[in-house]
Amino acid sequence: MKLRYRWVFIPAILAIFFLIALTDAIKALVPTHGRDADTVLGLIESVEYGEDLTGYQMTAWLFALLPASMIYTFVYSVGVVAILVFLWPLRTRLHLALASFILIAPIMLILTQPLKDTFLVLLAIFVMSVISTKRPRFVKIIAVVLLYSIYGFAMRQYYLLIAMTFLALLLFIESDLRVRCLMILGMVFFFIALPDSVYFDLQGSRDTFNHIRVGSGVGARTIFFNPVPPDNFLSFLVNYMYAAFRLSFSILFDFGIRGLFLTLNVFLYWFLIGYGYRIGQPEGRIAAHLLVAHNLVLWLFEPDLGSYARHLVSVFLYLRPIILEIHLDRFRFGKAQSG
Repeated sequence: MKLRYRWVFIPAILAIFFLIALTDAIKALVPTHGRDADTVLGLIESVEYGEDLTGYQMTAWLFALLPASMIYTFVYSVGVVAILVFLWPLRTRLHLALASFILIAPIMLILTQPLKDTFLVLLAIFVMSVISTKRPRFVKIIAVVLLYSIYGFAMRQYYLLIAMTFLALLLFIESDLRVRCLMILGMVFFFIALPDSVYFDLQGSRDTFNHIRVGSGVGARTIFFNPVPPDNFLSFLVNYMYAAFRLSFSILFDFGIRGLFLTLNVFLYWFLIGYGYRIGQPEGRIAAHLLVAHNLVLWLFEPDLGSYARHLVSVFLYLRPIILEIHLDRFRFGKAQSG
């Protein structure tokens, strides 16, 4: 491997990172940039720890543990570490070029501001440190579920659902056809048997939240509503498929450079997820399972394209073990050569 490629790509990416972090240039492209950070910072002085803290309040409480002058230092440090963890092991110019494109969205949306996603990036760093070890695969899976459970209880409860979905995917994809059929039938019967109120709890928040945003006129440009009331299994399925389509093909609903950029990112993520499954390497398959689990859960309730983009790119680190297995020196896909 020619290490000089690193000394071109990594300084360039870090320069872009600090340019965006230390200036307001990004607001020309993303007018809402910094709004969530302002919410978190506004809560820091008033928040007190308790059992019923919202995600914003818990984030503010964690940041309040730091001296005010150190908050952005901490955020930038997390960003730099994440960038280095992502780029440093990559082996070729095209590996680094692909990773550099993937990094544009995280840098623009999450890595330069004090957000809930700052701690999600920290979670992803810890998860990658687990996946990259030489521990047995079973130990890695248990450790990943444990990390997600801790994050879910502390910050966002739906990460417990992501952890369960991750385990279900592991069982489904790596089982034989008979077990898969039984799992599909069991899941269908499970959802049909759920009370109608559960469907509203899962998907109704999208409509409730977005009606408030329409009334306030704040951040409503890319919102969308459930096409049918989420009050039964069939309606739930229609809403879920619509959300998956709308969030994956954002260019059809958000014309312009931002919609195109998000669509390209989503397509690239799914291409790499598929490749992660195809190559059969343990690290890549675990990462692919995690990325699919995130998407399957996010499609339940994401209220707009911007929120989906932030939550998707917050786990960009999981793409690293998949990129490492792409052999691009000869413009073919296969197992990457060792450096």
